[in-house]
Amino acid sequence: MHESFGLVLLEGMSSGRPVVATDAVGPREIVVNGKNGYVVPTGDPNALAEAICKLLGDYDLSYRMGLEGRRLIEEKYDWKVIASQYYGIYEKLV
Repeated sequence: MHESFGLVLLEGMSSGRPVVATDAVGPREIVVNGKNGYVVPTGDPNALAEAICKLLGDYDLSYRMGLEGRRLIEEKYDWKVIASQYYGIYEKLV
């Protein structure tokens, strides 16, 4: 089973943590490889382990990616931002 959007990724980013995701449709829309986390090929446990170990072994990298993920959440996925977007859509429809 695959998660189509990646809510758990957003939860991790909202906590200021970098994420590691597989190359599926939902995560590809959220994770910018090397910027706020890593995207690894689906079904490649070695790539997954490598990405996790890279983050665990480099505090500065992990911290920077975590900040970038948090920034993305605040700019794009904060409920105030989403509500404002919906409001704009409703205004256009009315």
